[in-house]
Amino acid sequence: MMKPSGTSKLRFEVLRFEVLEDRRLLSIGPFPTPLEPVEPLGSLIYEGSVVETIDLAVGQNATQTPSALEDAIGPFRSHVVEEYLLTASDIGPGDWFGYTTSISDNTAVVGARYDDEAATNGGAAYVFRFDGTRWVEEQKLIASDAASGDQFGHHVSVSGDTAIIGAWSHDAAGGDSGAAYVFRFDGNQWVEEQKLTPSDGAPGDWFGRAVAIDGNVAVIAAVRDNDDLGSVYVFRFDGTKWMQEKRLTPSIPMVGDVFFGGSVSVSHDTVIVGAYGHHSPGDSYGEPSGVAYVFRYTGGPQAWAMQQKLAASDGSAYDHFGYSVSIDADVAVVGAHRSDEHGSGSGSAYIFRFDGERWVEELKLTASDASYYDYFGRCVSISGHTAIIAAEQDDDRGSDSGSAYVFRWNGSEWVEQEKLTASDGNDGDHFGTWVSISGNVAIVGASDSDQHGSDSGAAYVYTWQPRVEGLKWDDLNGDGLRDDGEPGLAGVTIYLDLNRNGRFDSAEEPFTITQQDNPGTPDVDETGRYILGNLEPGSYVVAEVLDEGWQQTYPSPYGDAVGPFGGPGPLPYGRGSEQTSSEQTSSEQTSSEQTSSEQTSSEQTSSKQTDAAASKTYESGRLIGMDDFRADPRFAGLDGQGYAVAILDTGIDVDHPFFGPDADADGVADRIVYQYDFVDKDADASDGDGHGTNVASIVASQNATYTGMAPGVNIIALKVLDEEGNCDFSNVEDALRWVIRNATTYHIVSVNMSLSDRKNHATPQALYRIGDELAILAAMNVIVVAASGNDFHWFESSPGVGYPAADPNTIAVGAVYDSGYGGYQYTDPESEPGAEAYSSGADRIVPTSQRHALLTTVFAPGAPITGAGMDGV
Repeated sequence: MMKPSGTSKLRFEVLRFEVLEDRRLLSIGPFPTPLEPVEPLGSLIYEGSVVETIDLAVGQNATQTPSALEDAIGPFRSHVVEEYLLTASDIGPGDWFGYTTSISDNTAVVGARYDDEAATNGGAAYVFRFDGTRWVEEQKLIASDAASGDQFGHHVSVSGDTAIIGAWSHDAAGGDSGAAYVFRFDGNQWVEEQKLTPSDGAPGDWFGRAVAIDGNVAVIAAVRDNDDLGSVYVFRFDGTKWMQEKRLTPSIPMVGDVFFGGSVSVSHDTVIVGAYGHHSPGDSYGEPSGVAYVFRYTGGPQAWAMQQKLAASDGSAYDHFGYSVSIDADVAVVGAHRSDEHGSGSGSAYIFRFDGERWVEELKLTASDASYYDYFGRCVSISGHTAIIAAEQDDDRGSDSGSAYVFRWNGSEWVEQEKLTASDGNDGDHFGTWVSISGNVAIVGASDSDQHGSDSGAAYVYTWQPRVEGLKWDDLNGDGLRDDGEPGLAGVTIYLDLNRNGRFDSAEEPFTITQQDNPGTPDVDETGRYILGNLEPGSYVVAEVLDEGWQQTYPSPYGDAVGPFGGPGPLPYGRGSEQTSSEQTSSEQTSSEQTSSEQTSSEQTSSKQTDAAASKTYESGRLIGMDDFRADPRFAGLDGQGYAVAILDTGIDVDHPFFGPDADADGVADRIVYQYDFVDKDADASDGDGHGTNVASIVASQNATYTGMAPGVNIIALKVLDEEGNCDFSNVEDALRWVIRNATTYHIVSVNMSLSDRKNHATPQALYRIGDELAILAAMNVIVVAASGNDFHWFESSPGVGYPAADPNTIAVGAVYDSGYGGYQYTDPESEPGAEAYSSGADRIVPTSQRHALLTTVFAPGAPITGAGMDGV
């Protein structure tokens, strides 16, 4: 290590990140690489480096190493901080407490199918609630008409303050016809709200063998209905009572003991049903391998319609694919616990993702230490980016003691993060009989545990809390990268700057000291490691105190560093979202929040331009240097060919000549390689407004006169705005998720969003549930461009930009004039006075364009731009 000569300037290293209760990690700054958006169920890994300052000759500046542009954020690691053992207050031998479990936020329900309080093997279910410190038994649930052998509690599900309990052996319509019971918490106690039975119930149906609930929708399986083919019933709460809405069966033939409904799960308007005994005629693999079916609520006369049949790409006979299923939004997991990937019965699970058109198998999951007859996949559950998979016959703590595995989606792949076993596990406990996860809490049942007598049962709750950890090292060569031979630095003070004053106030702020190597401590595996744990949801600044003679090299401490998009880099200290999750979920994520298109001047001039405002549309290339770029032989042929740009807008005129020929005569220009309408949920993104077509031509027109910026790039048209130029941000979220899933396939390098929430944000924001998608795209090096907004006059010239331009992971673009052409009236002078430009000139800011000194990334020509319009114009 070189000794510093002279003096050096003391610098602070600052990291900002958000930990949100809705499992989203939003923003980071002021260093150059955006944050991977993942759930706060573990650790944020932050690596930074420092180098000794080298003072140069008088009159020169000290050497500053350029910032590194990649790997500022490492993987987000799972970290279990608590294990809670749950047993019932009156539990007894043979109750099988924990055979099924369900959890929703701070409420858990555990079934005890063989409880004898109401009748022999009549069954019961127990509700537990987390009081902020521990899990407390709140109430024991028993059916009002319990009878011997009902097995009430064989299957349970909870959503908020509503629980549904299955009793498949109840004799409502004859022996083992079955029933299900809905209980609701009224603020004081859980009250039986309604007993549910099917309209066509019959003896031996086993109605209630599997149940699921989400909000006002309940799904109940009758696996022995229809001569063991099975069926599933959907009930909906109308505000007064639960009404049977639909009986679900596949729309394709079924043969044999299918057990359709052996497992069920519901998420909003989507239901997944397992049929582990299914074999369809024509299947190439043995019977019965099992399948799963997805049904979607259409709202039409049929109410629910089968969307797709799911099967394993490598399925084989008796895999029991579909024995367990779980769904959350557009991701589903299906267990196949008898598959033989790593020996007979080792088991597997499959992740499927909806891409906007169909469900696609994303990955097959197996345990890292899989062994025969572990039964990995016997029960599965998914919540957000986290899945938990049970292996009830794993032998880590004794024969068939059981385990469960936690997998997390890190933005590009599913990674095994944690293996859970009961701390007091024993032979035959079958830990993993059932699993359920909700946010950062998971519950695992162990029905054969002997806590209070043989097979009395138990359940275990696991919680995760986020923590920040990282590594400081001596960057000997000053390149901002940790090379072999560069040691970590111990003794550096890392702290949470709670009052954001840029100083270490040891009396009030949590801190730690980077540590020496300690092989005996699993969390401290190399010199220079630091950990700050047990963090609550909120916004934090992590800082360090640098000793004199040291200078930070990674990430760059300067506000003018080169950013991830090659343009202006991270802003000075203080940039980053300050909102907590509660602020965003309560005020910024309602369905009423809408976005509107930011119209280009070409659209407005069609009806509102003055006689003096003739279009001067071919000046833009000169203004931004594009003409010189194209004329330079060094860059010949660089026109975007081989790449794609996703345009989220009002759609596109699919056969406009500006987008090239239609060689295959399918009615779509060949360079439009994909289109989808997220408003009407179909594959036709035709433009009913004209705005999206115009924007697409600015990007990609190959017309000789009105040439776009990248005339060879492929176009992906994702319609998120309706014909009035409005939409819910849920459409934008769905479209961004599609881009994330398909960026590699289509070589997507940029996303354009000429839209805004019509607000004026003066601080960075991550709103409307799309902040995590924007961060993922930034981490994938996909450039996201957003319009700053056209409402500067409405906000009385106050600095600010709309959203998503205000997101730290977008390039916020304001508008300047393409050229000078005199006066221009931008709005109706009677309804929107004050938006008139009395003079104009090339590169002058358009008066309507919102702008902010820190949030606006760049200004670009935007008024007026003549380009493609609807219907080939």
